[in-house]
Amino acid sequence: MPLNPRQQLFVDEYLKDANGTQAVIRAGYSTNGAKVTAHRLLTNPNVQAAVKAGQARIAKAADVS
Repeated sequence: MPLNPRQQLFVDEYLKDANGTQAVIRAGYSTNGAKVTAHRLLTNPNVQAAVKAGQARIAKAADVS
């Protein structure tokens, strides 16, 4: 199942600094319970796959010389 726009924004923000709580806030989720929301998102298999794909893309881009 594809990510919804807010989940994709969370993934994009998470890839910047690997801080789930801050990524949740920057993605527009409520600050109340941000830590719980980050945990919920990071345990979602679709979000996990998107994070891994993003990390691989970043690693590949960094490896290009």
